[in-house]
Amino acid sequence: MSALRLRPWDGRDMPALAALLEISRDHLRPWVPVPHGALDPAAWMDWAQGDGVIARAVVAAAGPESLLGGCELRRGPHDSAQVGLWIGAPHAGRGHGTAALRALAREAFAVHGLRRLEWRCEARHHASRRLAARAGFVHEGTRRQARRTVADDDWADEVILARLWSDPAGG
Repeated sequence: MSALRLRPWDGRDMPALAALLEISRDHLRPWVPVPHGALDPAAWMDWAQGDGVIARAVVAAAGPESLLGGCELRRGPHDSAQVGLWIGAPHAGRGHGTAALRALAREAFAVHGLRRLEWRCEARHHASRRLAARAGFVHEGTRRQARRTVADDDWADEVILARLWSDPAGG
């Protein structure tokens, strides 16, 4: 895995975002809330810049610019935030998500002064749970039938993992 960096979204990202969303459609659709029912880059960017977003970034490979995915922090109560992250299908399973989540956590604690980050996902999304654990997030509990599933519009259990500013980054 090459080094990666997080940077703010830019309007110039739209063509690369559109291409990555299109080739990642089947990979993302079961897990990621899709704005307006479509993987449209303009709708996606509007949604990703919505209320409560305190940081948003693209995950880019070092060297030649390459869009790998995106991540965000959405403000919660008491100096906390909920973390969102997605990695495009061609880049999944290579450690980019874990590296991005660790980098986002460092930024959240050092730059934004947050004390707690929460990672929420469907209980059956095992890859997402493993990614968060590798980045130092600790399982705190399961909320039964707490969210609508993206894939089939049914109810699903939601797992909550969290990382505090004082927790180790994971290994």
